[in-house]
Amino acid sequence: MRSLLLLLLLAVPARAELLVGVAEADVTPKVGTPLAGYGGRMRKGGPDLDPRNDHVLFEPSTGVRDPIEAQALVLVDGETVAALLAIDAIGVEETLLAEVAAAARARGVPPEPTRLVMAASHTHSGPGAVARTRLWSLAAADLFQARVHRVLVGRLGDLLARAWAARRPARLADGRAEVRGATSNRRAGDESLVKPDDVDPRLGLVRVDDDATGAPLAVVMHFAVHGTCLGDDNLRFSADVPGAIRRAVRERVGCPVLFLNGCEGDVAPRPGGEAGLTQVPARVTPVAEALWRSLTPRAGVRVTTSSVRRDLGPLVLHPGLGQGGGEGPLVKGVLGLVRTLGGGGRALALLAPRSYRFTALRLGDLVLVTVPGEPITAFGPRLEGLAQEAGAPRAWVVGLANGHFGYLTTPEEYARGGYEAWLTFHGPEQLDRVADAVRDALVGVASVPY
Repeated sequence: MRSLLLLLLLAVPARAELLVGVAEADVTPKVGTPLAGYGGRMRKGGPDLDPRNDHVLFEPSTGVRDPIEAQALVLVDGETVAALLAIDAIGVEETLLAEVAAAARARGVPPEPTRLVMAASHTHSGPGAVARTRLWSLAAADLFQARVHRVLVGRLGDLLARAWAARRPARLADGRAEVRGATSNRRAGDESLVKPDDVDPRLGLVRVDDDATGAPLAVVMHFAVHGTCLGDDNLRFSADVPGAIRRAVRERVGCPVLFLNGCEGDVAPRPGGEAGLTQVPARVTPVAEALWRSLTPRAGVRVTTSSVRRDLGPLVLHPGLGQGGGEGPLVKGVLGLVRTLGGGGRALALLAPRSYRFTALRLGDLVLVTVPGEPITAFGPRLEGLAQEAGAPRAWVVGLANGHFGYLTTPEEYARGGYEAWLTFHGPEQLDRVADAVRDALVGVASVPY
């Protein structure tokens, strides 16, 4: 009987240990490449048609204020291979995600696009000329330049390959703490539905340590803030306030930090301007360090992913779109032409897609839920509630990940109008469609008991 029991125990496969690899890189484009983030950077003298230049509609960059960086975290749990890729950028498109995944596979890294989460910090002084979506290239990023895009894809593919090569047994822990006074709700000055302090003050951290030595390998940081301390008069590359926070925390913890943005659609840094680049990190960093020290990473953390594609419906022109002051002259002209021709949403569909991917990445009891756009603060609790219904003890909404459909407002905020409502391109029903997509993605990671 004992022999039979021993044979049965030996037949049970051993639980695979979690392997983690991390790497970071400077991916700053060459000076002269345009910045992405503001329509106000459009060239005053008309398009530059010199084919040797990487800028056409927007002013070229004039220097580097601070580097544009990216960090990769590869997670291997048995046969499951997932990856987190964070980059200082205004946003990412799903086409970029797919090409980076292909570049990584060519270098021997196995993650499929459905198991890769690529998230932008939302700096408004990051790389331009890499957006294929016509609306974004016209609004804030300049026309697509294949050579700029090719260099970025290659660097990100190399980054994932280095993270893959560095994988080792690791332990994980996550937690949250509150940071007060670092952000404010920028819609508070436009209407009465929100107040300046109606923001999510929570800072989330995932601490990743080497299993053998206990040395810190990486920190995944989650915090909601717009990267808009620098305005459209800045023509030097910069990671803005998300990068300033990330670098300040890196100095304290001694390892790469991946910055993931949250429901930042209506969240501004407090204060803005040059002062914000020092004062906001000064508020966030002590809280982050204290939280990091309080976490005790553990072994045996399960990693699973689930991804779904969802058609969000036809694009809808908000009645106020093109009537405000934030779209830029070129976008206003395009929208005016669409209305004049009577094309409505059908014509707008030529400018932006309507189908997007939603991913749930589970790290133990924590689920990262991606939204390919900019949800406002009020949307966060709804998605977190869906995650709890699916059995997840904890969930963080990661905005600006794996695509960009614009903003996401509640029906009430959509009716009120304002910049964020005008740039909600799938109408007041978009919130329900996104919630349904997230619910379906969560089902895939809930199959393994928490």
